[in-house]
Amino acid sequence: MNECGKNRVIKIALLLFLAIAIVTATSGSALAQPVLKLNLSRLVVLDDPNSGQADTANGFSNPPSNQNWGSDYWNGESTTIRGYAIVMDKDGGISGVTVTFTIRDPGGNQIDQIPTTTDASGLASFSYNLNNQKYYGYWTVEASATVNGQQVSDSRIFMYNWWGCAKCHGDTGESGYPSSYSIGTPKSPYSEGYKFHQTPRRSDHAGAIVAGECTACHNGYDKLHVKGEYGYTYNNGNYDSTKAAKSDDIHNADCVSCHVNADLGESTSNLNWNSQDNLWDLGTFDRNTNYPAPEIAGCYDTLGCHAQKNTKLTAIDTTTGYSVGGNYRTIYSLDINTGEPSKAHTPSQTIPCLTCHGPAHDLSKPVVSGTSNSFTEDTQCTTCHVNQGKHSTSNPVYCTACHSQDAHSIGILNKTATTQPTYTTLGSANAVTKNDCTACHSSGSISGFFNTLTSYD
Repeated sequence: MNECGKNRVIKIALLLFLAIAIVTATSGSALAQPVLKLNLSRLVVLDDPNSGQADTANGFSNPPSNQNWGSDYWNGESTTIRGYAIVMDKDGGISGVTVTFTIRDPGGNQIDQIPTTTDASGLASFSYNLNNQKYYGYWTVEASATVNGQQVSDSRIFMYNWWGCAKCHGDTGESGYPSSYSIGTPKSPYSEGYKFHQTPRRSDHAGAIVAGECTACHNGYDKLHVKGEYGYTYNNGNYDSTKAAKSDDIHNADCVSCHVNADLGESTSNLNWNSQDNLWDLGTFDRNTNYPAPEIAGCYDTLGCHAQKNTKLTAIDTTTGYSVGGNYRTIYSLDINTGEPSKAHTPSQTIPCLTCHGPAHDLSKPVVSGTSNSFTEDTQCTTCHVNQGKHSTSNPVYCTACHSQDAHSIGILNKTATTQPTYTTLGSANAVTKNDCTACHSSGSISGFFNTLTSYD
């Protein structure tokens, strides 16, 4: 081949290389699409039973007309919703991005718009007090942002409803319910009237509690806002435990499973059906008894919960020190001392647990793949880290080939360790990077290399 021919071949090869580079760059640009993920602090916000508007099309209603309280016992944090949005790309959280939170009522009307800026972890947050909004139904929170000219958004719904006490009676005044129960230190920042469980005052109040008819008062905590009528565990003369209130989430558990003593420590065998009022009475009820208060379980700090599941995860305590009968608080969705929810994931614990698991009573995993596993599935990671890819579509690399399975405190392979797998902090001097891989695997068939990584550690 003459010199001219050689030059032509070189030019063609160069053009092909540039074409491939352009395609690759274009694909990389597509993969660089930023992501915004939103989650809320609560499934349900309950307010005073005051007459207003109701989303009747979705089954919501006003309190009974003769039981409109006209009160303001529940306010402050009890009626506040909080939200957290994380903005990220292939390199992680993006700081300095303006995120706009829009709150809409059940009619779709914009009630408020709150702009805020992401912090160093890519996290933005808001809070909004719904006190006396009196529009009962599904409310919507939208989060939106523009990142490098690209629009990203997400939305979540929550339920705003009234306390179910009004299903039976009106406000009994300052010396009655619920104001006289608001004394003491509740274990939740949302629990006004916490003492009601300890001194329920009437046998039918105690009967509903022991029967597990929690949503008779706690409207919507099982996601069924139209349920919770008194006596719904009654079935042909017998108590039907299958109709007791449950959390309609990944736990699918009776309330008492997480809230020890939510049944007053009593047995359902002591329930007597009051056919005149269609209510359960607690036959052993004693007005002078100070019954045990219900507990609020922590994810890892409560015996029998998640410590028995995936042992590869760092245990994150979500109470200030769980103990039955103890003086502690839940900090899962809000620590009143810091104003922040419980956080994990990064070595410095900057990502709210809510981001992956949602609010209490609506808890989940990023991907629900059946029962809890003893390992971390890579699909849990790519729910948020959608831009990372898995290096190859034909021979995908599991995330845990390079990263630890500890999603609560993620690590990356330590390239200087003599025993593998050994993990270190992402970004540290000894952390493996993509350059370490391509230093060796830069030519030839790479499929063999990927095939050796498609397994869990």
